[in-house]
Amino acid sequence: MKIKQANGFTLIEVIIYLALFSILMAGFLTAAFTLVESSGTDTTDSMVQAEGGYLLTKINWALAHSGAEVDPKTLVSDNMQLNNVIFTNVNDGAGIDVGVRFTLQMRSQEGRLVSDDFFSTTTLVQSNAQ
Repeated sequence: MKIKQANGFTLIEVIIYLALFSILMAGFLTAAFTLVESSGTDTTDSMVQAEGGYLLTKINWALAHSGAEVDPKTLVSDNMQLNNVIFTNVNDGAGIDVGVRFTLQMRSQEGRLVSDDFFSTTTLVQSNAQ
Protein backbone atom coordinates (compact mmCIF):
# COMPACT_ATOMS: atom_id res chain seq x y z
CA MET A 1 0.00 0.00 0.00
CA LYS A 2 1.35 3.35 -1.06
CA ILE A 3 0.88 6.39 1.15
CA LYS A 4 0.17 9.49 -0.79
CA GLN A 5 2.11 12.52 0.45
CA ALA A 6 0.24 15.81 0.43
CA ASN A 7 2.00 18.90 -0.84
CA GLY A 8 1.29 22.13 1.03
CA PHE A 9 1.33 23.57 4.50
CA THR A 10 -0.27 22.33 7.65
CA LEU A 11 -2.51 24.56 9.74
CA ILE A 12 0.19 24.92 12.41
CA GLU A 13 2.72 26.13 9.83
CA VAL A 14 0.27 28.72 8.47
CA ILE A 15 -0.44 30.04 11.99
CA ILE A 16 3.29 30.30 12.73
CA TYR A 17 3.93 32.16 9.44
CA LEU A 18 1.07 34.56 10.12
CA ALA A 19 2.34 35.24 13.63
CA LEU A 20 5.86 35.98 12.35
CA PHE A 21 4.48 38.19 9.57
CA SER A 22 2.34 40.17 12.03
CA ILE A 23 5.33 40.70 14.35
CA LEU A 24 7.42 42.00 11.43
CA MET A 25 4.62 44.30 10.24
CA ALA A 26 4.15 45.70 13.75
CA GLY A 27 7.86 46.52 13.89
CA PHE A 28 7.80 48.20 10.46
CA LEU A 29 4.72 50.25 11.31
CA THR A 30 6.22 51.38 14.60
CA ALA A 31 9.44 52.44 12.86
CA ALA A 32 7.52 54.31 10.14
CA PHE A 33 5.34 56.11 12.71
CA THR A 34 8.44 57.12 14.71
CA LEU A 35 10.12 58.50 11.58
CA VAL A 36 7.09 60.56 10.59
CA GLU A 37 6.66 61.90 14.13
CA SER A 38 10.33 62.82 14.54
CA SER A 39 10.44 64.62 11.18
CA GLY A 40 7.79 67.06 12.43
CA THR A 41 9.75 67.68 15.61
CA ASP A 42 13.00 68.14 13.65
CA THR A 43 11.28 70.73 11.48
CA THR A 44 10.12 72.61 14.57
CA ASP A 45 13.62 72.42 16.10
CA SER A 46 15.18 73.87 12.96
CA MET A 47 12.56 76.64 12.82
CA VAL A 48 13.34 77.62 16.43
CA GLN A 49 17.09 77.62 15.67
CA ALA A 50 16.64 79.75 12.55
CA GLU A 51 14.35 82.22 14.32
CA GLY A 52 16.74 82.47 17.28
CA GLY A 53 19.72 83.10 14.99
CA TYR A 54 17.79 85.80 13.15
CA LEU A 55 16.78 87.44 16.42
CA LEU A 56 20.38 87.39 17.73
CA THR A 57 21.62 88.95 14.48
CA LYS A 58 19.06 91.75 14.62
CA ILE A 59 19.77 92.50 18.30
CA ASN A 60 23.55 92.52 17.71
CA TRP A 61 23.06 94.84 14.74
CA ALA A 62 20.95 97.20 16.86
CA LEU A 63 23.59 97.18 19.61
CA ALA A 64 26.40 97.88 17.14
CA HIS A 65 24.43 100.80 15.67
CA SER A 66 23.73 102.48 18.97
CA GLY A 67 21.10 104.81 17.52
CA ALA A 68 18.84 101.93 16.49
CA GLU A 69 16.10 100.68 18.75
CA VAL A 70 14.76 97.15 18.47
CA ASP A 71 11.97 95.55 20.44
CA PRO A 72 12.77 91.80 20.29
CA LYS A 73 9.11 90.83 20.69
CA THR A 74 8.22 92.52 17.39
CA LEU A 75 10.82 90.43 15.52
CA VAL A 76 9.38 87.04 16.50
CA SER A 77 6.82 85.24 14.29
CA ASP A 78 3.30 84.78 15.55
CA ASN A 79 3.74 81.06 16.33
CA MET A 80 6.89 81.68 18.43
CA GLN A 81 6.98 82.76 22.06
CA LEU A 82 9.86 84.86 23.40
CA ASN A 83 10.58 84.56 27.14
CA ASN A 84 13.15 85.73 29.69
CA VAL A 85 14.83 88.47 27.63
CA ILE A 86 17.76 89.74 29.72
CA PHE A 87 20.31 92.38 28.68
CA THR A 88 23.55 92.72 30.63
CA ASN A 89 26.42 95.17 30.26
CA VAL A 90 29.97 95.28 31.55
CA ASN A 91 32.26 98.29 31.17
CA ASP A 92 35.85 97.01 31.41
CA GLY A 93 37.60 100.21 30.26
CA ALA A 94 38.44 98.97 26.75
CA GLY A 95 34.83 98.84 25.69
CA ILE A 96 31.40 97.90 26.77
CA ASP A 97 30.33 94.28 26.53
CA VAL A 98 26.58 93.96 26.05
CA GLY A 99 25.04 90.53 26.38
CA VAL A 100 21.57 89.32 25.57
CA ARG A 101 19.98 86.07 26.71
CA PHE A 102 16.51 84.79 25.85
CA THR A 103 14.39 81.67 25.49
CA LEU A 104 12.42 80.94 22.34
CA GLN A 105 9.54 78.44 22.34
CA MET A 106 7.27 76.93 19.70
CA ARG A 107 4.73 74.12 19.64
CA SER A 108 5.25 71.35 17.09
CA GLN A 109 2.38 70.02 14.98
CA GLU A 110 2.07 67.13 17.42
CA GLY A 111 1.66 69.61 20.30
CA ARG A 112 5.12 69.08 21.83
CA LEU A 113 6.74 72.26 23.19
CA VAL A 114 10.16 72.91 21.61
CA SER A 115 12.31 75.37 23.53
CA ASP A 116 15.86 76.66 23.16
CA ASP A 117 18.02 79.20 24.99
CA PHE A 118 20.11 81.75 23.09
CA PHE A 119 22.96 83.97 24.27
CA SER A 120 25.22 86.44 22.54
CA THR A 121 27.70 89.14 23.57
CA THR A 122 28.68 92.18 21.56
CA THR A 123 31.56 94.52 22.37
CA LEU A 124 30.89 98.18 21.75
CA VAL A 125 34.06 100.25 21.36
CA GLN A 126 34.03 103.57 23.18
CA SER A 127 34.99 106.51 21.05
CA ASN A 128 37.50 109.00 22.49
CA ALA A 129 36.04 111.92 20.53
CA GLN A 130 34.54 114.60 22.73
